[in-house]
Amino acid sequence: MSNPSPAREPESRPRGVARVLWVGLAAVFFLGAIPIAVKKFHVDFLPSEAWITQTEGFASTFCFGAAVLATILFAVDMVQRGERIGTLGNIGMILFLPVFFWFLGSALISMGYPMLRTIWAGQPTSMVFHVDTARKSYSTLCRNKIELQRLPFIINSVCGTEDNIVDALAPGSAVTIKGYGTDLGLFVQEVRPGGR
Repeated sequence: MSNPSPAREPESRPRGVARVLWVGLAAVFFLGAIPIAVKKFHVDFLPSEAWITQTEGFASTFCFGAAVLATILFAVDMVQRGERIGTLGNIGMILFLPVFFWFLGSALISMGYPMLRTIWAGQPTSMVFHVDTARKSYSTLCRNKIELQRLPFIINSVCGTEDNIVDALAPGSAVTIKGYGTDLGLFVQEVRPGGR
């Protein structure tokens, strides 16, 4: 009498369309993390106010859809592997994934694409922004920080500005920022009070 063949273990990786979608979400993670990572190296890149205004509605819709998709894929993957969705760790991941991919997707659209375009086709340029707050600070993380209006959190600030320029800025005042970029955004090189 032949021995019964051993039961096959559940597939640990999603197949077909699910695998392609996971690759797409991994790309969003990588590209979305780049704009956030450059801030850690004290490199200031600012998307233009016009770009943020044009894309903020689309960004919210796109990122919400990506977040829901990531959550569904995670749940389907667990079912395929025979795991219980109801465990505390899995519930935590399902609640965390929408916020995580919404945040990275927002960074990808608002900052990632303008940054990649600047790397590809940038040139010396300048843009006018409006100040939210400007304060002297000698922190090693961000000296003399200027926060700008109408830009998303984390990418709305410039560091390392000269003391006399910070003193000349008030909330709502215009500031001209010169650097290397395109009409969608620029790497900051110089900050001057006033419009062009």
